[in-house]
Amino acid sequence: MKPRNIKQPRNVLFILLITFTISIIMFQCKESYTIELKHESGTIEGKIENYDGVYKSGKLSYFDAISRIPQHKIFAIDSTGSFKANFNIPHPIFNTSHLDVQGNYYSVFLEPGKDLRIKISSNSIEYIGDNGLSNNQITLLDDTINKKFQKEIEHCSFLHTTDIVYHDYIEEQINLAKMKLEFINEFEKTHNISEDVLNAIKKDAFYAAAKSWICFRYDYSEGYPQERDTLFNNFYEDLFESYPVNDRNALVSREYIDYISNIKTVFSQSKSFGTLNDFAMNSNLFSKGELHLIEGLNKRDTSITKSNEFKQFYNEDTKKSLRELSQRYYFNNILRSCKDMPNGIGRDLIISQGLSYHYFTYSYIQPTEKEWERIEELIETKFIFNNLLDLDNSYKNKTSALEGSNKIPESIRESAINLSNDLFGEYLGKVVYIDFWATWCGPCRIEIPYSKMLIEHFRDEDIVFLFLCCKSNKQDWENSIAHEKLDGEHYFINDSEYSELSALYEVNGLPTYILINKQGKVVNKNAPRPSSKETIINEIQKLLENKF
Repeated sequence: MKPRNIKQPRNVLFILLITFTISIIMFQCKESYTIELKHESGTIEGKIENYDGVYKSGKLSYFDAISRIPQHKIFAIDSTGSFKANFNIPHPIFNTSHLDVQGNYYSVFLEPGKDLRIKISSNSIEYIGDNGLSNNQITLLDDTINKKFQKEIEHCSFLHTTDIVYHDYIEEQINLAKMKLEFINEFEKTHNISEDVLNAIKKDAFYAAAKSWICFRYDYSEGYPQERDTLFNNFYEDLFESYPVNDRNALVSREYIDYISNIKTVFSQSKSFGTLNDFAMNSNLFSKGELHLIEGLNKRDTSITKSNEFKQFYNEDTKKSLRELSQRYYFNNILRSCKDMPNGIGRDLIISQGLSYHYFTYSYIQPTEKEWERIEELIETKFIFNNLLDLDNSYKNKTSALEGSNKIPESIRESAINLSNDLFGEYLGKVVYIDFWATWCGPCRIEIPYSKMLIEHFRDEDIVFLFLCCKSNKQDWENSIAHEKLDGEHYFINDSEYSELSALYEVNGLPTYILINKQGKVVNKNAPRPSSKETIINEIQKLLENKF
């Protein structure tokens, strides 16, 4: 639900502070060049010095501002330590792309059509040649900023978890951005920094405050984000006035992309089409009786959801229809909300990210002809509209946008399959629920009590709960297992093993849950978490009954 504004007088001193600070920042962000949108391929060619042959694969991950759909390119590392990764991007990207090589992560600045050569030695990366200049400069400047303002950055990073008042919170975030930008201006006077690097670093510093501002709509007092019931008057109006949504040269910045993504989420929950029940009613997909059952489901009315009529109605086809309906509801809220925005690149990106997230990310939903007409009417940048058409065509024949995104070299696939068989091939004939987790991962640990309940629910059934701890300290893992007293099969996998298994099973974050049927076939690479309760119970039950 979109938070309500508290209608109280605006703080004049605060508004003056915002206006004054923003004017300084905008003056410091003047550009002398413009980012062009163009889809061009590039390569990263690398060499690992003193390669020991343990890691046989690596991964390049990145996303752009138009779709914000993560891309993961698995590449082989040959016997000499050489590798090559390909990418295709529509604009320069900073802080949204990184290399995972030998268990280490390296941020890379990528530009359309530009090849990059690198050398990795002793866990450090060196950029070679003319196209490596921008990466060397951006690494130097970014590292210098992070070291100089380390305390301030850490302080501002955790402000959202405190009881700080709204005005003070925004003031501190803006002051941090101001300090960074003033430092960058002084730094460039004594260092020869290219325009593309200066633009990337300045935009990231500038829009970091914007992202922090819009994320303040969440309350973390319970330890996890919850939408605030109320927000201060003119929360969004002040934000959009202070931080331009339409900023073409900010496409390079992760902070700007996340700012747009958060606006997209706010708009999706705007209820421009009323409630989800209203949208279902206007869809003409359901009878009056079925709409009554859907309303009971949304209200969690047990007198309805336990009825025989509901049990007959709520089958797999109905669930699929309702999931699709809800995604259309959210996306159409975005379209209607965007009508009130000034046209430009920002509005285009809110729509393109909204379409990509709700229609392409998990399972493909085909936009209707009417939706395409509204999209074309609202999107000003022809390149972005054509990009969406291309994305739609690429996903039409896929059941998941993630399907096939990790094209694994055959040598890596074979090695990963052998490792997989060695680890849990003995469980063939049973359903396997895999949990990739880490000891330091907060969301992983939150799931542990629910895992215990799930294991207990299926005790004595033909299912194995397989916990694969990765990217962690082995002693911490042993201590966690002893402390939590969690049943199931537990394995500690080293970084090399994780590299192969994550490529095979498309693990792009932690925790990740995977379901394998009794025949050893992966049926869901993005299975529901234990905390989904009924959802994951139903999926497991079907596998146990061989309904897949």
